[in-house]
Amino acid sequence: MQEQSPSGHQPFDLSSIPTILSLKSSVVLIRHGKSGGNVLSAKLRANPNMHFKLPPGLEDSSFRLTSTGREQAIKTGKWLAARFPEGFDIILASPFQRARETAQLACLAAGWDIHKIRDEPLVQERCWGDIYSMNASERREVLEAFRKSPRDTRIPNGETLDETRARAHRFFEKVRSDFSGKQLLVFSHGEFIQEALADISGISDHNRRYRVKNCQVFELSPWPESHKSGGGSDWLIRTSWPHRDMEGTWEDPKQSKMPGRPNLDSLDLGS
Repeated sequence: MQEQSPSGHQPFDLSSIPTILSLKSSVVLIRHGKSGGNVLSAKLRANPNMHFKLPPGLEDSSFRLTSTGREQAIKTGKWLAARFPEGFDIILASPFQRARETAQLACLAAGWDIHKIRDEPLVQERCWGDIYSMNASERREVLEAFRKSPRDTRIPNGETLDETRARAHRFFEKVRSDFSGKQLLVFSHGEFIQEALADISGISDHNRRYRVKNCQVFELSPWPESHKSGGGSDWLIRTSWPHRDMEGTWEDPKQSKMPGRPNLDSLDLGS
């Protein structure tokens, strides 16, 4: 029986295509480690009536890693060093604190120069706007609207998922124009990575987006021109979860059964 990948579905069988074995990842996307925002999000899901507002001067970008998140980042860095002993040409990170901290800890653990890390605003998390300044009733109203219409619901002063996907599309346009032929390592966020993967895979069904766990790694490689799959994606994806010692295989996302993610039950504010 074929082992499931960390994304929870059976990999597309690529064993008959020998060139896949020598593929090099063009872009490696990593979600940050567990953060204070993730902890708060879990509490809000468990108790929707909880009254909470961020202290003045703090915002979603301010959340830092927890001790668990720091451990995840370090283990992921060691895994990266083993998987990519030659390192990367370009290392990018969301300017959000939790992503920058993950990038620094991972690179230090891998033995790479942290001064190579560049801020890239295009890969920051979906903007949740005023969600943390709302009272419990206002927050419930917004989340109920999100449940009914996840793609185009706008949090006040925030971003819709369609806008996040458009930003992800601009990022990949930048990759093609500015970093052609380079190996990129990118530290980002859950919802951004979900939208980025859906965009490059041509997946329009919101419920077929990948689940993205803390410090989950997504390696992206374009199909070799001679082996592009009819009706499939232009990209192959391999996803691993280093701190749980789970490694995936190359998949064509259009030929795989991608799991749904319940809109409300799994909602990860500050992801």
